[in-house]
Amino acid sequence: MSANVRRHNPRREGATGMSSNGPDDRLESWKAIAGYLRRTERTARRWERHEGLPVHRLSHHDRSSVYAFKNELDAWRAARSTELPNVEADAPRGHSRRLKLALAASLVAAAAGIGGYLWWRAPDPPVAGVPTLAVLPFTIESADTETEHLGGAVAQSLVDQLARASDLRVRPFASSLRNYREAEEPAAIGQRMGVDMIVAGQVEARGNDLTIKVSMVDVAANSQIWGSSFATTFGDLGLLQERMARTLWEEASRHRYGADRPLPPFNSTERLSRNAEAVRHYLRASGPFSLNRGPIQHVINELHRAVELDPDFAAAHSQLSATYMAYAVYGDLPATETYPLGKTHALRALALDPRSASARRTLAAVSHWYDYDHVLAEQQFRAAIAAAPNDAGTRNWYAEFLIDMRRFDEALASARASEERDPGWLVPLVNRGNVLLYAGRPEEAIPVYRQALEIEPGFGFARHQLAHAYVVMGRYAEALPEFERANKDSGATPFSMASLAYGLARAGRPAEAEEMIREFERRRKAGFYPAFTLANAHMGLGNVEQALDWLELSVDEKLFGYYFPSVGQVWDPLRGHPRFRRVLQRFGVPDTSSDSKA
Repeated sequence: MSANVRRHNPRREGATGMSSNGPDDRLESWKAIAGYLRRTERTARRWERHEGLPVHRLSHHDRSSVYAFKNELDAWRAARSTELPNVEADAPRGHSRRLKLALAASLVAAAAGIGGYLWWRAPDPPVAGVPTLAVLPFTIESADTETEHLGGAVAQSLVDQLARASDLRVRPFASSLRNYREAEEPAAIGQRMGVDMIVAGQVEARGNDLTIKVSMVDVAANSQIWGSSFATTFGDLGLLQERMARTLWEEASRHRYGADRPLPPFNSTERLSRNAEAVRHYLRASGPFSLNRGPIQHVINELHRAVELDPDFAAAHSQLSATYMAYAVYGDLPATETYPLGKTHALRALALDPRSASARRTLAAVSHWYDYDHVLAEQQFRAAIAAAPNDAGTRNWYAEFLIDMRRFDEALASARASEERDPGWLVPLVNRGNVLLYAGRPEEAIPVYRQALEIEPGFGFARHQLAHAYVVMGRYAEALPEFERANKDSGATPFSMASLAYGLARAGRPAEAEEMIREFERRRKAGFYPAFTLANAHMGLGNVEQALDWLELSVDEKLFGYYFPSVGQVWDPLRGHPRFRRVLQRFGVPDTSSDSKA
């Protein structure tokens, strides 16, 4: 398994200090390079990775610095001037408030990723095989502020519907969001996403009446395949979405395979309510929701109001189950207050929509992380994959399940399958690193984590795992700042706070780790704070019996960090200890005490 993840470009290898380039011609950082190109740093980095931007590197042990020459950049830009887009590729200016809210609407779907720090995305390379399609967020034309979230919701629903179709691979809506530029042509966005066809649309709302215009474009030819306009109401929006999805699938199939090819059945279920007020509450839940912890209670309140108005609102039940799962991972509430509610709403969603992959995924997660019924969890994960084979999220959750069960080869295969279905999602990339780390190969895991962080420096999960890899290698001085940054980027969740306390102790700062222990204990007395945080902190200090006391309590609390203690070198000093073996037995996960430590 190769861990050499840096891409080498022969167009920028070789001489790094040509005599024709003087000191005034040299740009010494990504900031300077991006400023010279009048682009953001992310765009400059993307151009270097994918477009051959001539950037040079000087290596310094395990790090490197970058520099570029103005005349080389000028020559590169002149050679590619007809190919580069005329809009900023990373931070478009002038997005309307309506568009921003439409984009925010789709973030509610990302709750299915278990935690906000898990949904960073990278540029999407082309995917070969079956025809690929993406749906862009629909723009909004409305004077009604309560309908400003509708564009994202309509597009997300189309993605959910089309994901059920055979002979078609639909990119996750989050990939469309990351690539969307309001002033850019859909075909140009489609080229960047590497899809064959792209769907765009517009929603106009007047009171309870809606007009939706939608078109599908052949990306390579930059020509329209199909387009139409529909009139509906909030109460009939779900029916229209199913109709639009079916028509898009039929037109895409005919365009790719010809009109004479018989079409297989299109399996779909009406997802939105016929109750107009329930739909409005559902959309309000979408608008302000980010995967930070603050707005989650608002989202839950709005979704509960939606299902009170319409108990058969499948999409709202499904989203409630996913939101409760995100709440559970943050660790701010006892698991007994989050997982059972997530399970209840997932079961209701599945009863209303038996093909709901998201509901099956939630049930699998509850079985694994809460009920400790790993046999049932695997059955449910497999059922979710069968219901939506192209769903990247389910395959990634299954990879994490397999890591917990120490089935590393299978975990790697599932993570790669997730990457194939959503090439821009960084979490499966990090999970590839986790397989290496927990299999005892941290030196190979580190470049994988760095690759993710080079793409998105604010990805707290990748930085957190990088810090642990440094600890395994005894590089404590390097680990601590990574733990500190990961804690900041992740929002100081109990998960990241626990690792910071552990990192402080291992880096030779026990007094600060002990102060964090006292803070954790104060929080527990004041309300709730997970026991696993104290177990991690005491492990850093070498307090084995105290760590076991708290770890045993975490079995009952059903919160234990991100992975079970079946993996993770944090727990290696306990392996073989009778109390620790009983903990693993209660969790129902593999006991490697008789194996070599890994």
